[in-house]
Amino acid sequence: MEKNEESKTQSFNRSLIANILIVIVSIGLLAWAIRLIQSRFTSVTSLDAIVNGVVIDIKTPQEGIVKSLNADTGSIIEKDSILLSVENDQVSSLQVSQTSSRLSSQQSQLIIAEGQLKQSLTLLELLKSDDQNQTRLEVSDYSDQIEQFESDLRGAIARSKLAEINYNRAVFLQKEGAYSQAVLDLAKAELLARQSEVESLEARRQSILANREAASIGLTLANTRSNYDPRVRLEEAQLQIDNQQRTIAALRQSISDAQGELTEAKADVKRRRNAQVKAPVSGVIWKLDARAGQLVRQEQSVGQMIDCTRRWVDVYVEERSVEAIQIGMPAKIELYGLRNLVLNGTVSLIRSGLGRFKAGEDVAITIPQNLPRTTQVRVSLDKNSDIGAPNVFCYVGFTGRVTLNR
Repeated sequence: MEKNEESKTQSFNRSLIANILIVIVSIGLLAWAIRLIQSRFTSVTSLDAIVNGVVIDIKTPQEGIVKSLNADTGSIIEKDSILLSVENDQVSSLQVSQTSSRLSSQQSQLIIAEGQLKQSLTLLELLKSDDQNQTRLEVSDYSDQIEQFESDLRGAIARSKLAEINYNRAVFLQKEGAYSQAVLDLAKAELLARQSEVESLEARRQSILANREAASIGLTLANTRSNYDPRVRLEEAQLQIDNQQRTIAALRQSISDAQGELTEAKADVKRRRNAQVKAPVSGVIWKLDARAGQLVRQEQSVGQMIDCTRRWVDVYVEERSVEAIQIGMPAKIELYGLRNLVLNGTVSLIRSGLGRFKAGEDVAITIPQNLPRTTQVRVSLDKNSDIGAPNVFCYVGFTGRVTLNR
């Protein structure tokens, strides 16, 4: 009896445990079914997806021999980092020689012009001194002449007054009958002659005064001047100095320009003899074909880089899922082989009809009805998405599973 009761108790316990397990499994299956249904209505899952990116060619700026390599395939490189150097000992320095020769010639011309200017300035000072001396001498000479004429004028005035007195006396005596008419006429003629002399001397005195005034301010009342006049020579020398100064200024500017050209030409020769190939962008070296000692041509491609800031994922989904996809829809990318790594992005392109359609074809081709139609969806990765460790190439080429969330 006791054994039967114990057996019933064990059977009941086993039945209870089984029922509990069935309930747990049922709840799990129900949750999974609910989640699957929810996923079907709220998201689209890709058939296939691959990470892609912008690939940039690395080209040599000139021909030469590869001397050094500072990077390797898979390396993460910052923009403008030196990847390799190319040397070329055959670069011509003809432009440097020509520019240097022209610079030397201009410098020699400048030395000669400055010497001529110095001589002209010395001559100018001598001409200024001669001009001042001549002006002083002319003024002094005219002053002496004026003094002489003033002395002669005083004598002529005295004689004129004496002639006037004699004439008045002759008029009186002629009236008294003491002088004849002939004597009176003679006295009158003497008076007129003396007055004319005074007027002549006064006129000449005024003329000399005018000449002295003109000489004191550097002018002349003469009709012409000799070419040996210091003032004319002074003007000629000043014009010559002005021309020389302009020539020197032009030579100095030409020398300055030639020095700049020479510096640039030397830098260009140095740059072309040892050219550096720099990274055009920040990213990862996709491949590097160059080797030390290799002869390369100008603009030869020696490798490629991936711009890790411009990546996307090409996603392929069934065409019937297109109506659930919109531009700007968020996406989650799970890469195969890299667990716990999730990249994020947004839908930026939708292209349908892959494998069944060619754009621009004039004749439609019958496609079997059972051939599936797929749609390409491009997902642009967020800029802050993980670029990965070295030698994973920013995950370009990796495949994965993409979920587009409605």
